[in-house]
Amino acid sequence: MRQVPPAHTPIPPAALARLAAPAGGAEAELRAVLAERWPGTEAVLVGSGTQALTLALAALAGPEGEIALPGWGCYDLASAAVGAGVGVRLYDLDPRTLQPDPVSLARAADGAAVGVVVSFFGIPVEEARLPTDDDTLWIHDAAQAHGARFGRDSIDARADATVLSFGRGKGWTGLGGGALLLRTDRARAAVEVPALGEEVQGRLGMLVRGGAQWLLGRPAIYGLPARIPALGLGETHYHPPRRVHRMAEIAPAVLLATRAEADAEAEVRRREAAALRAALTQAAEGRLVDAIEVRAQAEPGYLRFPVLDRGGADRERGAALGVLPSYPRPLDTLEPLKPLLRTADPLPGCSRLARDLLTLPTHSRMSSRDRARLRAWSTASASVSQP
Repeated sequence: MRQVPPAHTPIPPAALARLAAPAGGAEAELRAVLAERWPGTEAVLVGSGTQALTLALAALAGPEGEIALPGWGCYDLASAAVGAGVGVRLYDLDPRTLQPDPVSLARAADGAAVGVVVSFFGIPVEEARLPTDDDTLWIHDAAQAHGARFGRDSIDARADATVLSFGRGKGWTGLGGGALLLRTDRARAAVEVPALGEEVQGRLGMLVRGGAQWLLGRPAIYGLPARIPALGLGETHYHPPRRVHRMAEIAPAVLLATRAEADAEAEVRRREAAALRAALTQAAEGRLVDAIEVRAQAEPGYLRFPVLDRGGADRERGAALGVLPSYPRPLDTLEPLKPLLRTADPLPGCSRLARDLLTLPTHSRMSSRDRARLRAWSTASASVSQP
């Protein structure tokens, strides 16, 4: 029954215990932490990363505005666009790097008020991929980027706003919540923070979700529910947009209680990713998967380790090791997004990613045997895999 979870975000018992205590001054402390990690920003704390992106798109694009959006990625990108009611110009991605295709992005951004770029799996977006036109407002979706180090030549040099997510699978969790970080004067001038209501989130419900997350991080336990199709663990679904609301009062306290373990977990992910990359570099030319290329200066957070299936990878055997396909459909195939689309350009890179991208676990819940088996799976060659 043992099965490696595809990802793991620490939720220590001490964090669950915070659900029974007063929130105190946790929100002010969280804002100070965010200001330290993301200097010069003003944080708007909301109910989820998707809500943060919805708020940013609606405010920065304006009524009947248009945005440039990657044609592949988390379906919440589409949900945010639908919630904001903006026109959408999709651009292509380079499947070898997960970076925006510069020509396609420039074409989509031409005439769009806002461009959205995503640091997939914590791999920093390169500033050089963006057009030099200063008229576009840029949103950096860093929902998957906890633990990534954004230095010179990254999107941080250009982003007007950054979106963070604190959901259960995002590296650093408050059992929900998100943040919109306003980074430039023009973003701060455009975003008039509305008087947000707070969605009622019972602490008991948060405790149940947190306890389930704590349990399911263990391969010996995860394997049972993973084999129940009705639960849909590891599947990707479109969720309709929700009203933007304030972050739950207790979520900042939970975030502060998980901070140290989340940072330590990011270092584990980075080391495991380095070991996987080294194994693939040394593997035979006939290997069945290729690691996504990352420039030497980048320091990704590697929420998961992405690879491209060259054809013939044993996906069934990989599933027991936590290997899963990523987002299985390009965004232009999602029915709720279609009425908003303003372009119909072919997106071959996005189509390949939907077909061929697989993600490998990098987390601390893997045993040494799990790691050895995962490296053997990733470096298998066509001759070895044939029956």
